[in-house]
Parts: sequence; structure tokens; C-alpha cells
Amino acid sequence: MYGSLPKIELHLHLDCSLSYAVIQKLDPTIGYEEYREAFVGPPKCADLKDYLTRAVKGIERMQTAEALRLVTLDLFEQLKLDHVIYVEIRFAPLEHLYKGLSAERVVQIVLDAAQEGRGVTGIQFGGNFMYVEALFRSTKFADHSLGRTVCRRCRCGFRYRRRRVGFSD
Repeated sequence: MYGSLPKIELHLHLDCSLSYAVIQKLDPTIGYEEYREAFVGPPKCADLKDYLTRAVKGIERMQTAEALRLVTLDLFEQLKLDHVIYVEIRFAPLEHLYKGLSAERVVQIVLDAAQEGRGVTGIQFGGNFMYVEALFRSTKFADHSLGRTVCRRCRCGFRYRRRRVGFSD
């Protein structure tokens, strides 16, 4: 009965939302059992650090424009199946620079894909669309230029912080 009711998702991490279908597109060598073990948190994790190890596996595969686009579009398809009508997506663009993308480009790719996903699914992501958890690895972000650039295109929020729980700077 409740499964078909419309839902609002107010705190959803993109890098913790990879479906088996999108993992198969990104890395067909990963079987279902490996996916369950590496990407899906168990019913009870030892602590937050244990849970976040699953995010690292997703982030490793989200390092290209095509991968970011596929993951974002897949997220909208998953949300549609769960009858979500509004979502606020969180992700850390500085975690997706390892194959040469800039933080601005990462944000642009995810924003474009989210707009495409909205067009296909009707799921809204306006208002507080994106809370970007930027780890200060560069003084480039200290002036909030990334935030100003993206906020011209959609209403969003940026949250800056220095450390993630369980990880060193």
C-alpha cells in the first residue's frame, strides 16, 4: 500500500546509490555477489567508516563524464520506480577528479544529467538540489567560485567542510 505513494527524498548521496544495472554498464566484470558485498551496506555496519567503504567503490567508477551521467540518470530511474517526486542529491565533486575532470566540469555533468533525468521521469530536484561537500584540497574553492557558477543555473546549496568522519585530511 505505501510503496505506491509519492515520496520526497531529502538526503540522497549519489555515490552511494549505484544500482547493479549501472555497475554492469560501468564494469561488466563485477558479478552480483561482488556487487552486494562491495557496493551495498549490510543491514548493520560496524560504524560509519565501515559503511562509507561502499561509497569508495562507487566513487572509483565515477571518474569520467559518461560514468557520472550514467549514474545520475540511473538514480532518476531508480527513484521513479520508488514513486519519488522530489529529490535533493548530495555528492562531493572533488572525489571525481582522478581521471582529469575539473570540479566545475563534474558539477556541470551531474547537473545536466539531473535535468535530463527530470525531463524523462518528471522528478523535480529544484529548491535545494545539490549540497556539494567540498573538501578543501585547493584554495580555488575558498572563494566559493564553484558555488556561484552552478547557482546561476539552478537553486542549490553548497556545504563546505574540512574532514569526513573516519578519514584523514
